[in-house]
Amino acid sequence: NTPNLTPSANAGQDITITLPQNTVNLTGTASDSDGTVDFTLWEQVSGPSTASIVNPLSLSTRVTNLSQGIYIFNLHVEDNDGLADNDEVRITVKPAPPNIPPNVNAGNDVQVTLPVAQLTLNGTANDTDGSISNLTWSQLNGPTTLTGRNLNTRRATFSGFAEGNYTIRLTATDNDGAQGSDDVRIIVLAAPGNQLPTVDAGPNITVTLPTTTTTLNGSAFDIDGSITSFNWTQISGPNAANIVMAA
Repeated sequence: NTPNLTPSANAGQDITITLPQNTVNLTGTASDSDGTVDFTLWEQVSGPSTASIVNPLSLSTRVTNLSQGIYIFNLHVEDNDGLADNDEVRITVKPAPPNIPPNVNAGNDVQVTLPVAQLTLNGTANDTDGSISNLTWSQLNGPTTLTGRNLNTRRATFSGFAEGNYTIRLTATDNDGAQGSDDVRIIVLAAPGNQLPTVDAGPNITVTLPTTTTTLNGSAFDIDGSITSFNWTQISGPNAANIVMAA
């Protein structure tokens, strides 16, 4: 009689994954040149924790609950005459990469001159390895405590400024709890001094007696406000003239 030949087991190529992925698919093959493969079994040989083999009696199975470290799984096969073969596969589970904090931009520094009713700041935030879960604007310093609105959005509005320097911070938190921040400086200048109105009394006038009256046409404007009153006065002359203001 021809001796029974041992079946052949192949557990597949070694696998490397990186957390948070913690599952793999094992795909083995088995053959018997002089009979049939009647039994297959996946078993864990070693590893940092006990993994879960979903279908241990199938050549293809999913393995779950893996943690960081190296696992060895064995594929055992038996043929119809009871001979067996084994093959092992290595699964390397690498640690998760460190969480990268969000990238935050609070905008360019701002210079304003009093009076300032309110000022709106526009910031941006993004997370290269996740998502932004929270945004917060906060005042770090300044001569007054500002009133803020929409402080948990990218666009916040502040009021209550006085002369001086303020620092406002935008902080972003990502879905893994890492934070990034950026500061914007607000320089508030004092209101300029009141500027004098510009006045024009009109061109010089010459009259010939017996004409004893004339009309003066003046103009005035105020670059930083408005004109509230006009007044004509006589500076000199051979007698006191009578000035009649237009209604």
